[in-house]
Amino acid sequence: MELRHHHTGERGFTLMETLVTLVLVAIVTLGVFRVFTATSRSYHRGTESIDGQQNTRAALNWLSKELRGAKGFTLIRPDEVTFLSDVKVPNQARTFRLDVDDVDGDGFRSELLLIRNPADDGTPGVVVDEIAVGIDSLAFVYRDGTGASTSSRSAVQEVEIFVFTTGNQMQEEEAVEFAQMRQVGMSTRVRCRNLGKSVPTLGDVTPPAAPTGLHVTVGCGVATVSWTANSETDLAGYFLSYDKGSGSPPYGGTDAEQGPSPIFVGSTTSYTLTGLDQARDYFFNLQAVDAADNLSFFGSEVQGTPTDAAAPSTPTNLAGQVVGSDEIQLTWDSVPEWDVGWYKVYWYREDTPLDVRVDSTSVTSLVLGGLVGDAIYHCSVSASDNCGNESQTSSEITITMVPCDQDTEFPDIPSTFAVTPGDEFVRLTWSSVPSGDVVGYQVYFQEEANPDGSTLLVGNVETYNVYGLENGTPYEFQVAALDGCGHVGGYTGLVEVTPQHCA
Repeated sequence: MELRHHHTGERGFTLMETLVTLVLVAIVTLGVFRVFTATSRSYHRGTESIDGQQNTRAALNWLSKELRGAKGFTLIRPDEVTFLSDVKVPNQARTFRLDVDDVDGDGFRSELLLIRNPADDGTPGVVVDEIAVGIDSLAFVYRDGTGASTSSRSAVQEVEIFVFTTGNQMQEEEAVEFAQMRQVGMSTRVRCRNLGKSVPTLGDVTPPAAPTGLHVTVGCGVATVSWTANSETDLAGYFLSYDKGSGSPPYGGTDAEQGPSPIFVGSTTSYTLTGLDQARDYFFNLQAVDAADNLSFFGSEVQGTPTDAAAPSTPTNLAGQVVGSDEIQLTWDSVPEWDVGWYKVYWYREDTPLDVRVDSTSVTSLVLGGLVGDAIYHCSVSASDNCGNESQTSSEITITMVPCDQDTEFPDIPSTFAVTPGDEFVRLTWSSVPSGDVVGYQVYFQEEANPDGSTLLVGNVETYNVYGLENGTPYEFQVAALDGCGHVGGYTGLVEVTPQHCA
């Protein structure tokens, strides 16, 4: 029998065919990668462009709103502006400046800063806030009533603002290719509506009359200068000058928190300088300026020594509670004087009335420790200012120190307990327990029908957020009060809640 082999014509790839195939696959893969990279880069550029636009609009909106309320300018530079405003407190100096060198030391650059003096609540001193980030450049052009550019502070009626930004991510990724970065630039013109002065008359060279009626009232590092208002219809405001040690112009004072002499104070008729040296003679004088920048002669110099002999008000509503086996916590209301630096707590044990202890604190609460059980303690509090003046002491309160081994009273159950679901968290609220020795609250929660729960100590608060929960999973919560001896009061009933994803 003859065996025959049948050939089907099938064969494998040659080496050359394999190499060609690999090259083609590599070319196609590289092309796809380049398309993906370009698409991703385009997406990031678009995202950063939107980010830059948002930063720019936010900065312009804030600046426009602020400058609209300006009542007078003290500094007009191409990259910085300072003006007076009554929006928060009378005669508050507000400065906008771009921090490109991390002057405030927070590790970030290109921040738009708002600098205020005094603070928005009237507290003397400088307050700095960051109101926008990612600002590359900031510029101002000042225009008079005709729209022409001006360098005269008192002639400004309109301010043109230019803001340029770059997305934060783009700045990091393309630092080497700075020329290819896409900046977003916007500008706007703001009419200053609250200047309270007329459009300057071109050619006016007549200065205002010298101010009259100057008077100074001094306090602890403080001097308030007041005067009679000028009658000129085109008055732009006043320059307040000060110096210490010697009188007569020029006045070269530099130590006031409001800035060096002279200070443009707007059209007000009184102004307060803070941060002055105590027991040093200061000399104060005033000049009026009109809308055409004509400056008057000085008025009659006044002199004062910033000292303070007035004591602060007496603290009120002193209260105390036992918060542990040997501790009492005292609280009281703050006094209204701005220069109060600290409070003194006077306390003694009833059986040793001559052994009066004194503790100091800068806040309105204090914990007395190391006390004796069953002893009766008498407590009062006074306020002291930065000049060393002390108020009268408050009315005494009496507290009996009950040892924990004799404390048989447990806190009450919190009322009005409510649970509100959120996205992977819940918000708990309850009414405080009236017991005087409550120091905090204990929250217990568990997954529904699961006895292995968790306990949280949340402090003496009336609301608390529990985070890290799983959406769609039912949980049960309850809360109890905790006193200073570690006694846990009764728990509220379990309240069921299910966190939900927020669309």
